Amino acid sequence: MTEIKIRELDDADVQPALAILATEFGPEFTADWFRWKHRSSPFGRSLGWVATDSQGVAGVRLLLPWEFESARGELSAYRPCDTVVHPRARGKGVFTGLMRHAIASLESDVDILFNTPNSQSRGGYFKMGFVVDHELGQRLGVSRRTREGLAKPVAESDSGGSESPRTVRTAEFLRWRYEECPVREYVSIGLESVDEEHGLVCRVSDSSRVRQLLIHELWGSDTVRRRLVRAASAHNGTRVVRVRGSDRDALPFSIVRGSTLVTRFETAGPSGGPLDLSLGDVEDVL
Repeated sequence: MTEIKIRELDDADVQPALAILATEFGPEFTADWFRWKHRSSPFGRSLGWVATDSQGVAGVRLLLPWEFESARGELSAYRPCDTVVHPRARGKGVFTGLMRHAIASLESDVDILFNTPNSQSRGGYFKMGFVVDHELGQRLGVSRRTREGLAKPVAESDSGGSESPRTVRTAEFLRWRYEECPVREYVSIGLESVDEEHGLVCRVSDSSRVRQLLIHELWGSDTVRRRLVRAASAHNGTRVVRVRGSDRDALPFSIVRGSTLVTRFETAGPSGGPLDLSLGDVEDVL
């Protein structure tokens, strides 16, 4: 059997790693995508490891840095992502080996690891000490028509007042996540009042049977959030809208199952509750 070695990813590994990712998952895994996601995030550069054999790169594991904040404090985090093992190296413990190297390298430098794995990889996460944090429900419903129009571009959202940790959403983060993303197009809608900012970020999805408007980010006062959803629906010509499960005021319709969130705590951080993730936080580009 060919010996498998695991080491940190370097610049020379990026192209062969992208070739495996694109073969397994699709053409979106390009050099531009890699630079955007893993090199230019406001949270920092991603960490990466590769498994190699006599034929070259046989597997890759990347960890994207992330930051959370809540009323109880901040959490430093990493999210395991973009993991692939070449068919020739499967069944040799490469996935587990890559994850073990990642966990060992972080030691006590991070408060939490989190991810939303699919059914095929979930078992591997459980073997590595991850546990189910909670099921990420979503709300699906029909939005009423409205005459509300577009206003100004969104600025930044306030995510620090909740007990549950939410992603730190600065203007820099929103620009990186949505304006600079090379593989998706989003629409931003903002309303300005005297005392508070209100905004949302959304995109239209045609991947299901019914054309849907996905509300990736939504913030502001309870009285305005539903108006924003209706404005976005009217602007994009959609009736079916999907928001995260906790946005009851924006779309008080049925809960549908979303992703399963798994976490592993490396240190005792000021968590205060389960992670409160937006639809944008769990989109497949991340």
